[in-house]
Amino acid sequence: MDEIEQQELVSRGVAAQELLDNELFQDAFNTVKLQVVEAIESCPVDDPKFAVNLTLSLQILKRVRGAVERHVETGKVAKHWIGKMNQQQ
Repeated sequence: MDEIEQQELVSRGVAAQELLDNELFQDAFNTVKLQVVEAIESCPVDDPKFAVNLTLSLQILKRVRGAVERHVETGKVAKHWIGKMNQQQ
């Protein structure tokens, strides 16, 4: 990857961190997560398909957050790489 591509990763990482830090995103994410957990807790025992769907919903929420967090980490690595390349010049 060249420096322009690395800079794009840095920019995406910064945007991802801003998203994670955004109060509205945090509220929305936590509200949905709480609603899914509450639905799991009140799920009828005789409806395993519904329970599985709720569990999948919770797993998807975790994956979404994980994907955003990976963009943050990738951006940090790219920023470090750019710094190393600039030091070598």
